[in-house]
Amino acid sequence: NSGTITIGESSTGIYLKEGMLSGTLNTGKILSSADFATGIASEYNGGSPALIKTINEITLTGNNVIGVYAAGSGVQNIENFGIIEVGNSSDLTNPSIAIYNVNNGNSVLNMGTVKSGEKSLGIYNNGGTISEKGMLEIGNSGVGIYSDGGSVIIDNTGSMKIGEKAAVGVYAKNNANVQNNLTGIIIGNGSYGFIAESGSNITNTAVQ
Repeated sequence: NSGTITIGESSTGIYLKEGMLSGTLNTGKILSSADFATGIASEYNGGSPALIKTINEITLTGNNVIGVYAAGSGVQNIENFGIIEVGNSSDLTNPSIAIYNVNNGNSVLNMGTVKSGEKSLGIYNNGGTISEKGMLEIGNSGVGIYSDGGSVIIDNTGSMKIGEKAAVGVYAKNNANVQNNLTGIIIGNGSYGFIAESGSNITNTAVQ
């Protein structure tokens, strides 16, 4: 996609299912102000690793939206070099999510900007690998990265700005491993940089 796709309610901009997938490149814009919209959804079951790469903009401001959704049994590598932004959510237990990774064999690389609104989630990781090297901006009461198992590496090349009202930069659970190399993390009033539970581990190697 090199143009502009505007999505309505309960609709998907680009949908990929089954078969072989060599790669998906979004150089255009995917936009929506509607609820329940999804920018890119992939249910890939192929044998070779597939690439989902976006280098321009996915901006979804409605409620219960997902920027990039990756599911299926096949391995997928999700790369963001542009902007993926989701707006405010009405319910933290059912938030909008910028990048949603379902498969524990997948990887997520952010070299661009991931921005989530109030009570929303930047990156959800179910057992995969996250490399955060870009900009992560988290709204009030939101979560930047939620990792259920798997691993998260925060590089020293990016930035992280965490909102107020119990927002969290990285929330790790179920034996997730988190390594932080980033200095100068900005944490709003009453919020948290990192939370680890249920056997998760956080290693801070940031040089002050």
